Amino acid sequence: MIDRKKRAWFGLLDAKFIRENAETVRQSLVNRKYDLSVLEKFLELDKRWRTLTEEGNSLRKKRNEVSEQIPKLPKDQKQTVISEMKGIADRIRQIEAETKKIDVDRDELLLNMPNVPDPSVPVGALDEGDEFLRSWGNKREFDFKPLNHCEIGERLDIIDFERGVKITGTGFYVLKGDGARLERALINFMLDLHHTQGYKELFPPVVINRKSCVGTGQLPKMQEDMYWIERDDLYLNPTAEVPVTNLYADEILDRRQLPIYHTAYLPSFRREAGKHIETKGIARVHQFNKVELVKFVLPETSQQELETLLNDAEAVVQGLKLPYRIRLLCTGSLGFHS
Repeated sequence: MIDRKKRAWFGLLDAKFIRENAETVRQSLVNRKYDLSVLEKFLELDKRWRTLTEEGNSLRKKRNEVSEQIPKLPKDQKQTVISEMKGIADRIRQIEAETKKIDVDRDELLLNMPNVPDPSVPVGALDEGDEFLRSWGNKREFDFKPLNHCEIGERLDIIDFERGVKITGTGFYVLKGDGARLERALINFMLDLHHTQGYKELFPPVVINRKSCVGTGQLPKMQEDMYWIERDDLYLNPTAEVPVTNLYADEILDRRQLPIYHTAYLPSFRREAGKHIETKGIARVHQFNKVELVKFVLPETSQQELETLLNDAEAVVQGLKLPYRIRLLCTGSLGFHS
């Protein structure tokens, strides 16, 4: 099954956008089953920030105007005006200190506010509101009871769960022999296919810094699911999407450079904290291999580019002759930053 995500915008929502579209953001939170308090706290802080900013600007203007007049004042008035200016300067410092604190608190709230889904995303609860758009291939029918992948893997001696747990812990496994070769072949198959589709291959670092995690929405919301290297304040990537998406962070791209297509393979890691690791086999594990597709495109072509990207991903499972369905995720099924 392929999940069809609608327009994933990375990073945090813009404060001005929320200020001017508070009801849209509020309805988005309702549709996505998020606590509205994060929005209410933001609006309260933002209102206070704007009030203080306006007061500070007004006081600075007054200070500048009066400062120009002080040399022209009679001596008996100068001291009074200078004392008044000292009071204004003290108030400006107070305002700057308070607005600086509000900036930090407001940004923290922004980082914990999910993005607003595209209007085409159906409203619904987790899984229940998803729409199945189409399918490809026929689901295979067997005249016997088929074995699951764990049983097949162990019979063929290509997967070893016990030794994966022994050398690392729960949620890890070892691929052996043809299992390891199959994994390597699949990675190469995908990368070679995406190369022919026009994607430039990258092999980015496996570890990423905190800024990159914030840039794609993993932090602070997904903190508990991340593997953190405390000594260096670096994180093991949860998907190659993170380093590739941050590749052009803080850069201004010329329109003539777009579109840019990248594909990348990385071993990826997730702690799955708070989730039940009861799913038997390799369905939900802490380390897994991922081949990602990332596009940097113009806003006006983004919908068309999304559909093309979906087609490129479908080519993988079609090439492997695996039947699948295309699912349009509803608001309750979307990831935090989608």
